[in-house]
Amino acid sequence: MQRIKLFKKKKQFLNSIDIDWSSIVSKFYATDTFFRHDLNLIIISYVVLQSDFFDVEQPNYMNYGALGTMIGHEMTHGFDINGMNYDLYGQWDDSLWTSLSKNNFYNMSKCIIEQYNNFTVPEVGLNVNGTITQSETIADNSGIKAAYRAYERSLNNDKKLPGLMYTPKQLFWISYANTRCEIYTNEFLKNNYLSNVHPPSKFRVIGTLSNMPEFTKDFSCPSGSNMNPTKKCSVW
Repeated sequence: MQRIKLFKKKKQFLNSIDIDWSSIVSKFYATDTFFRHDLNLIIISYVVLQSDFFDVEQPNYMNYGALGTMIGHEMTHGFDINGMNYDLYGQWDDSLWTSLSKNNFYNMSKCIIEQYNNFTVPEVGLNVNGTITQSETIADNSGIKAAYRAYERSLNNDKKLPGLMYTPKQLFWISYANTRCEIYTNEFLKNNYLSNVHPPSKFRVIGTLSNMPEFTKDFSCPSGSNMNPTKKCSVW
């Protein structure tokens, strides 16, 4: 009976969301992943699955560090300042979380906001706006935490990459950092600074990894150093 009930619930869930695929098909060819609150849906583009982000032939630490963190990031959007107001069917409902839960979330978010407020973007002579970027930075921090835990559970004697002295766990973090590798002009930064909900990529790496005790342990970062600060932020 339990299996029958579970099957019916799954069927009800799948049939309850009417997806207009024409509204999202263009995203299948972007080098990114996306979360749609109104559909409660994570979209992983075809390009991502055919790129260095994922390959069935490459070691787990590369797949989890790249695509794994991207999926974890998008999952977190279901529980961020916007996601808290959508139910499992993608319907708006701002009564899902209690006032206590919301206040606890806001209080924990303050740490992330203050941390990123202190990052300076020298190209524009301004600091990162931690308030505008909080949904993305919280998703970065929580997503990589989830991906690392998933990787630890999947450890299957991954081999080191030839010619490199890094351990498999260190290569997980490096694989994540590689996903944020990009080149942009100062003009781009200036034009996008005030409206972009994502901070510059280098801060998405530095800020996130410096909050992870697992990272500091895997790289033996001295206590109190830039990448192993005494105060670390965590929401999920």
